[in-house]
Amino acid sequence: MQQVLGATVQPLTFNLKAANPGREADVDALFERTLLPDFRKAMAPVIDGYAQAYAARFTEAELSAILAFYDSPAGAKMLKEMPGVQQRGRARAQAVLPQALGPVLGNFVTACKGKGLVVPQG
Repeated sequence: MQQVLGATVQPLTFNLKAANPGREADVDALFERTLLPDFRKAMAPVIDGYAQAYAARFTEAELSAILAFYDSPAGAKMLKEMPGVQQRGRARAQAVLPQALGPVLGNFVTACKGKGLVVPQG
């Protein structure tokens, strides 16, 4: 949720500060007293949903082990680096997949037609 908050609030506060030079402290105070508490309250049902999903799939011991990992230096680095890793991975996939999957899908369509199957267009 910290990532969602950062992605949502960072541009907002940047633009608000730029539009109100010399009042950066006021913007920060409003963020701390108004936006952050309201954001947390609004996100509570989402966080509860995630908690229930994790509780349904992991034991308490497993969750403790997962938390211990994220408290480790490697886990902390993973949390920090994961958004960038995912972004680079998505960009790479978008660049590579059309060329990689085109022949695969073409071969499949040819095989379907070879078996007398009707292949819908579109």
